Amino acid sequence: MNIRDFVDLKQFEEILNAWSKATGMATIALDDKGEYISGEIGFTDFCMKYTRGSEEGAKRCLKCDQEGRDVYFCHAGLMDFSKDIVVDGIYFGKIIGGQILPQEPDEEKFREIAGQLGIDPDEYIEALSKIHVSSEESIHAG
Repeated sequence: MNIRDFVDLKQFEEILNAWSKATGMATIALDDKGEYISGEIGFTDFCMKYTRGSEEGAKRCLKCDQEGRDVYFCHAGLMDFSKDIVVDGIYFGKIIGGQILPQEPDEEKFREIAGQLGIDPDEYIEALSKIHVSSEESIHAG
């Protein structure tokens, strides 16, 4: 059985959109085979254009996507999450996302990351300034 068999994906995506707006976090959903069942909701330029847009950043992001569990810090210094969708003990997919900061960022740390990824540090910091900041408690609750 596939999640598409019993979930109205349009309504599911509407719920994810509302949740993203309420929390300031990005999200995307995948089925049990790793295929996307929602669009990229609330994704930021910091992550998509810059971090994932660099070859090294994309490799590191893929590793985080595959290995990240619960709430965790990604390689680029943002908090992310991964939650499995399980019904009656059957795994149907997962929701991943985050792209949020638990406190104001240390600019020097992010300039260092930009250098490691071959990204213009000034552009990276400009994109970083648009990342939502929320308490760690709120991030875990979200």
